[in-house]
Amino acid sequence: MRRLYTAILLLAVAVAMAQAAARYTITVVPGEHGTVVSDVTQAEAGTVVTITVTPDADYELGALLVEERVTTGNLDDDDAWEPARAPRRAAVATTDAGGGVFTFVMPAVGVKVSAIFLHVPFEVECVYGEHSAPVATPGQARPGETVTLTAPEVEGYTFSHYVALFGDTEIAVEDGQFVMPDGPVTVEAVYVPRSYHVLAQVSSRGTVTAEAAMMPTGETVVLTVMPNEGFVVNEVTVERVKVVDGELDDDDDAWEPARVPARAQSVVAVTCHDWCTYSFVMPPSHVRVTATFTAGPITGVDDALTDLPAEQARYNVNGQRVGRDYRGVVIEGGRKRLNRP
Repeated sequence: MRRLYTAILLLAVAVAMAQAAARYTITVVPGEHGTVVSDVTQAEAGTVVTITVTPDADYELGALLVEERVTTGNLDDDDAWEPARAPRRAAVATTDAGGGVFTFVMPAVGVKVSAIFLHVPFEVECVYGEHSAPVATPGQARPGETVTLTAPEVEGYTFSHYVALFGDTEIAVEDGQFVMPDGPVTVEAVYVPRSYHVLAQVSSRGTVTAEAAMMPTGETVVLTVMPNEGFVVNEVTVERVKVVDGELDDDDDAWEPARVPARAQSVVAVTCHDWCTYSFVMPPSHVRVTATFTAGPITGVDDALTDLPAEQARYNVNGQRVGRDYRGVVIEGGRKRLNRP
């Protein structure tokens, strides 16, 4: 009986010594765009293993994976990973020690170590064009990733298209998206002026005519103001107006106040060039042009002024343009003057 107990004890000691001496294989999978190195190729269970990760230039570590390689028995020294032989894998926790160094505690099974390296992201620079700058999401992207662009609303202008450049090469942008190339990209949003209506109010004392019924934002609009006989121009005003019951169609040149009542918002600066020609810069809205006339025949020399400046355009009482040597009553800047011989 004593011999039996002794045999059992010796067997238990032998098994414990065998288990304590068991070493498990650490298989490192070669990385693409970087290297992964283990300080040991085999280790006992409970041993701390150190892994050093070194990305190639312009790359960075995306993820470090340590996975158990479980088979029906201990893993052979064969580096080949055969999923059919190893149907179960469990992740092993790692600790980031900094500087590309990681550690993990060796389990009682072989492990596979692999790393995913990613190219460092490149900047997407959104430049401010003539009116605004687009917004890129994300602001940095890796090669092959999709970047989404958004063009802000700009008053008086309509977004047209994006211009994305990789160096001197233009990148295709479709539906506000492009694929990030192997380098930084600059993006600009292009806008075109939006056209608005010019409403010339009707008067029984004269006429106001705009060169066009619709004009783009930022363009100069020329007005011709002609008083009827017996009247002179008193004042020309241009007001920005807000459409109350909906936008006019762009192809509808007729302004119908009954259909589209308007409400004045602000006054636009008007420049007088001569007695019948005025101009203003089209704002980002519809406008209403109004001219007021006062009684005052332009014939005769009543209240005529002298000392006519030579640099301004002048007209006779018949509305004909005359030169500097013309003598008699002339009209300049909407006022009568007497140019003496």
